[in-house]
Amino acid sequence: SSLPATSIQSTFPIASLNPYQNKWTIKARVTKKSQMRTWNNDKGSGNLFSVDLVDNQGGEIRATCFKELATQLFDVLEEGRVYLISRGQIKFANQKFNTLNHDYEITFDANTEVEPCAEDTGIPTIQYNFEQIGTLEGKEKNSNVDIVAIISQVGELSTINTKSGNQLNKRDLMIADDSGASVKLTVWAERAEQFNSQVGTIVAIKGARLSDYGGVSLSLSGSSAFETNPDLPEAHRLRGWFDETGGAVYRSLTHEFVSGSSAPLESRTFAEVKGVKLDGKPFKFSNRATVTSIPDKDGWYDACPGKDPNDASRNCNKKLNELNGNWVCDKCEGTFAQPKRRYVLSVCCADATGHTWVTLFDEAAQKLLGQPADVLHAWKEEGHDEAVTNLYKEKSFQTFNMRMLAKEEIYEGDPKVKFSVQSISPINYAEQTRELISQLQQLLS
Repeated sequence: SSLPATSIQSTFPIASLNPYQNKWTIKARVTKKSQMRTWNNDKGSGNLFSVDLVDNQGGEIRATCFKELATQLFDVLEEGRVYLISRGQIKFANQKFNTLNHDYEITFDANTEVEPCAEDTGIPTIQYNFEQIGTLEGKEKNSNVDIVAIISQVGELSTINTKSGNQLNKRDLMIADDSGASVKLTVWAERAEQFNSQVGTIVAIKGARLSDYGGVSLSLSGSSAFETNPDLPEAHRLRGWFDETGGAVYRSLTHEFVSGSSAPLESRTFAEVKGVKLDGKPFKFSNRATVTSIPDKDGWYDACPGKDPNDASRNCNKKLNELNGNWVCDKCEGTFAQPKRRYVLSVCCADATGHTWVTLFDEAAQKLLGQPADVLHAWKEEGHDEAVTNLYKEKSFQTFNMRMLAKEEIYEGDPKVKFSVQSISPINYAEQTRELISQLQQLLS
């Protein structure tokens, strides 16, 4: 029976367990215990839960209980406690769901015996095999990795629709370590909803799933373990790096925006992006560029000030048509006395590899010029054209960090790459200096 337990003292190392052993006993700590889950399919219905076990040699394995045995053992097996466990079916682990470093997993059965033990400080709480973020590009897609890192960005909670038609909450984070690299980490469901850690928090993750989405990215599955500010040597080393350098990151492995945040993008020059084969897909990147010229012409349009008919939380912004002294919108079918002017400003930007023409939309153009488009339009209407010209000259030859989008379009039968600026921000010279120091340290190490 599953209870009472055995008192066999001769134990096997978890690492040695395999399907060819019938009689075995392990002494292990429960490092993670899942919730009780139920299933219902053509083969029947029932309930199950699983536990992750680790022994004093660092071996780890997952064990699962089903149906009546699951009900019997659920309150017996407690996270953090040590047990003597003997017998059960050992079979190949399903690596899709099992993030532990063992080829096999255990299914408890009617012959399984479980005996609670006194605390054994020689058995660790969680067994980590940490990888540095900078090495992840060489790892196999869909493999599981253990990471210790510092949170550098926290995105907003968002919702996606799954293939089964359900909605699922998610939150994107950017995490970084002392390899000088950062990567996107996605947390799901309750973890995403309840997430309250701040930038600068150290996280230790066991069994993050590696993906090639957007370059390289990580995702927490239900079986992944997640600790904040753990008392580990690797975490203390990381804290020292963060305090000394400010968390300088010069390379992001995830080449995309992170929802609801200003997480770092891959830095590319104009020459590098022009050499990228886009295949019709937009490419997002960051660049430190200088605005060298702003043409002296109207860089705005007459926009609808009404609400988007498909989403009342958004403005319409469709170009208006003037009709009999009023302004009419074809999209929301509204009629307005005056439009709201919005920028579509074409400027020339340059970096160390050359120059290119880019488009700044309303928010980015306002940050560059320091005035809304309605003000510049009014200056021109009042005959103060020279005020607009002087503003353009004054705002030229400024350097910014720019988040940009390159997109291939067909013009007169030929492909042409068009660049737009998603956002601009002033250069933090202290941060840029730390970045350069970090790069030099990497080169010298």
